[in-house]
Amino acid sequence: TGKGRSMRRDVRIVHDHLVQRGGAERVVASMSRALDAPIRTSVFEPGATHPEVRTAVVCPSILNRCAPLRRNHRWAFPLMAPLFASFRPDATTTILSTAGWSHFARPRGRSIAYWYAPARWLYQQDVYLGRGWKGGVIRGLAPTLEFFDRRAVARIDHHVAVSTAVADRLRSIYGIDAEVLHPPLTFRGTPEPIPGIEPGFHLVVSRFMRYKNVDLLLETFEAHPDWRLVVVGSGPDERRLRAMAPGNVHFAGPVSDDQLAWLYEQCSFLVTTAVEDFGLTPLEAALHGRPSVALHAGGFIDTILPGVTGVFIDELTVAAVEQALKEAGEVDWSRERLVDHAHSFSESAFVERLTQLVDGDRVPSP
Repeated sequence: TGKGRSMRRDVRIVHDHLVQRGGAERVVASMSRALDAPIRTSVFEPGATHPEVRTAVVCPSILNRCAPLRRNHRWAFPLMAPLFASFRPDATTTILSTAGWSHFARPRGRSIAYWYAPARWLYQQDVYLGRGWKGGVIRGLAPTLEFFDRRAVARIDHHVAVSTAVADRLRSIYGIDAEVLHPPLTFRGTPEPIPGIEPGFHLVVSRFMRYKNVDLLLETFEAHPDWRLVVVGSGPDERRLRAMAPGNVHFAGPVSDDQLAWLYEQCSFLVTTAVEDFGLTPLEAALHGRPSVALHAGGFIDTILPGVTGVFIDELTVAAVEQALKEAGEVDWSRERLVDHAHSFSESAFVERLTQLVDGDRVPSP
């Protein structure tokens, strides 16, 4: 990171929004630290995101003056495309840290898009949008948004994807070849016990959205009352999930990094049935010596070594989840190999390649 700070690069970062505690928020904080670059965004709620984001220079838009939009950025959906199109960063290089919006910005200098995913509400509507009126509104806007989305992508100078799964999707949707640069593992926490939770549980860490498939885990654990599941997270699907949860499922809500570190250390397995674009939580679990049981799809293919750091779930069924958990229980897991795998996703390697790209080196790292 010293190299990134010493050269005084003229860099700006544009990011969709900073109102939640997810992997993308950790990544953009790492970018900002490494490049000493401010972050332009739509809305910013310091108390709702990771501590490392709060130490960055963040420049939110005029929408930030509206407190309800900071609490629920989805209400600003119709405004996002024109808002980001009005951003004209005046820098030698602008990094567009995007999961659907920030690449609409129009930098005056060179642009690098760092893709967490193409816009799900355009290209994964079946799994992302619900059947309510909000989903109907988004579907109605989709043809116009897709037209401007493709125009925005055509303006970008260089594309980088968080995983091979996302690179494949970018190629399929836009016909572009994106370099893969895995996000860094920056999670750090000093384990802090949570009263009332005894060791030996399984753990899921997720936003509560339908495409995360947390409900499938609840159904699985309902069929096995002798198993215990601790659920960390929050989101728009929380009320439904709490209503259907059996008695052996404990909702811990959003937790601090220290509490999450303790949960990783005390759990038997991290388990997830989401289709993730990268899959950071298995690396966080591995850092604490814990294996994962995860769906064989998306970014997990990049972050899990079968039989070494985890077991794959073959399909989205209760039977497949049960089988994978039972298989995981029969493996003699090596804490050393788990931790070593997590450390291979280092921040130093991420920063080195990022600064090369900023400096104009477009040759992908081996």
